[in-house]
Amino acid sequence: MKQAASPFGQIQLRELQFIPGYLLERKQPTVVAKLSFNNDSVSQRHLAIFDRIVETHLASDREFALTEKLSEHVIWGRLVQATLSLLAIGGMPLFDVVDGFFKRQKRGTVVTLLLPALEHAPGTVGLALNAVLEILNLILSDKQPEAVADKVDLVRESVRRVSPRGVNSMLFLQAAHEAGIPWRYVNSNIYQYGWGSKARWLDSSFTDETSRIGVFVARNKVSSASVLRKAGLPVPEHSLVGSVEAAVDFAQHLGYPVVVKPADMDGGKGVFALLRTEQSVRDAYAKVVELSGNVLVEKHIEGNDYRLQVHNGDVFWIAHRIPGGVTGDGIGTVEQLLDELNADPMRGEPGTNAWRKRIPLDDEALGLLREEGLDRNSVPKDQQFVRLRRACNVAAGGVPVPALDGAHPDNLELGARAARLLRLDLAGIDLLIPDIKQSWRHSGAAICEVNAQPQLSQHLQAELLGRLLTNNGRIPAIVIIGDLSQTSWYVDLQAWAAQSGYCMGLATGEGVWIDGAQVGAVRGHALEAGLAMLLDPKVDVAFFQLTDNSATQTGLAVDRADLLVVTDLIGSPSDSDIARSKRLVSMVGRMSKSTCLSEHLMNSQEALELAGLSEVEYLPSDQILKRIKCCIEGEL
Repeated sequence: MKQAASPFGQIQLRELQFIPGYLLERKQPTVVAKLSFNNDSVSQRHLAIFDRIVETHLASDREFALTEKLSEHVIWGRLVQATLSLLAIGGMPLFDVVDGFFKRQKRGTVVTLLLPALEHAPGTVGLALNAVLEILNLILSDKQPEAVADKVDLVRESVRRVSPRGVNSMLFLQAAHEAGIPWRYVNSNIYQYGWGSKARWLDSSFTDETSRIGVFVARNKVSSASVLRKAGLPVPEHSLVGSVEAAVDFAQHLGYPVVVKPADMDGGKGVFALLRTEQSVRDAYAKVVELSGNVLVEKHIEGNDYRLQVHNGDVFWIAHRIPGGVTGDGIGTVEQLLDELNADPMRGEPGTNAWRKRIPLDDEALGLLREEGLDRNSVPKDQQFVRLRRACNVAAGGVPVPALDGAHPDNLELGARAARLLRLDLAGIDLLIPDIKQSWRHSGAAICEVNAQPQLSQHLQAELLGRLLTNNGRIPAIVIIGDLSQTSWYVDLQAWAAQSGYCMGLATGEGVWIDGAQVGAVRGHALEAGLAMLLDPKVDVAFFQLTDNSATQTGLAVDRADLLVVTDLIGSPSDSDIARSKRLVSMVGRMSKSTCLSEHLMNSQEALELAGLSEVEYLPSDQILKRIKCCIEGEL
């Protein structure tokens, strides 16, 4: 992906190149941007104008990793930070360190930037960079940038369409990056964590083992309650209603308070709890029916609200969900206390990916205040809790408090059985009970909802990845530089792997082989074959054969290899071919835990000079075979 020089001002975008594989020490695909600037000095006035525009239109709460040299540069650091912020507000995962290389020339400075990218939408990086460049160049030309908000919205929407959807997906990717778990985009909102036989797929908190039937039943509250009720589990009495009058009649039959909610939506959408009057039921019905034609009226169950997170029959987390509200100090009004609460930078607007949500002083909040004989100007007593949200879920401004320690075993089994009955490997069970430390069999309780795609607390993504993956999802990855057909040990290795029960995959520029049989031809280069092989859940060991130097331009299919084996130098003995071979061996060698070269290269002057790699071993064929076996058995 290359681009002509930018027409804007003094800073020119000379070229964009997309690296779909992995480069040294990078964990994401990369866009390499080359820019030039014909003036190394920029006035403080110009910088101040740019900073104000960035603060107004490109503010992001995300932190970005830049090398020290780049972050401290008055121009390039600002340019990169603004570009990353624009990508971040569109929801793009940006975890890699951004590096920059500067080269001074007679007419100014040329800078090369390494920017993280999405493999399925690398153009978003160029789109954001061009937008920021246009703004900056207009400022440097003493012109007023126009329609900045429109430009930002256009880029943000383009990025949003290709970025992970939902809080869960981004937090899973971030947790994977921090744990050193490789991840790649698959399709839609599905991401793969790990390689080959140790890989898992996730779509938000759906796993590749989540039952489609279970999800279908769980998402219909009437159906899921029916299953749980048949199995003897406690669920609230409820009924579908087809009109507002029917809703009022059934609410009166149940006795107040009641809950009105959609029967076919999850995530706490449209839930109106603790309704105590006919008018509140009418108001709630009018709002719910806008979201769904299936309106449910349910008996409100008194008790604390707990979310039990279940995975494969194990309750691994419980959160006591405190409803959104404020706690009095005897001094501030309700409105003042709420303003202070919403000022917390950890809170964002409802509907955003912020983990905690701001609570508006809207009709729902004012209605709850009236029920308590309060209004926005009332001053609650010290430590008096004032509830401003009927539902307790986090999406409505609730606060989760850890509650797993001391939870009664009966309650744990109740949550695990609910998930098991609906055939869900991962589920969030919403349990209403006076005290999670007391058995539901004695205190009473009700399961009000089973979430087949639960929103996970922020720290649970890392724990769940640990549950899903072994060895961080990695399989042995071995890179071969040279022609395998000229070796004697590879055939012996295939026989040993088959006998030992290991499925070997081989990716070359010609295609993919699994257990010695070609399974697909991949056009292009070895990178595409390597990525294709790593998608296959049958592959226990991944071999990547490089017979040309294309990997220096495309990157590798893995971010690191366990072993590099050089069977021969690539190309002819010409100086240019030797130089390219050295660059290839240097790059792959630095991305590998260890490197060994075929013994016949020992006396090659070129081999001795290869890239200055330390601890390079020269081994005969039988020792190479032994070394590969040890590598495979050690990793598996």
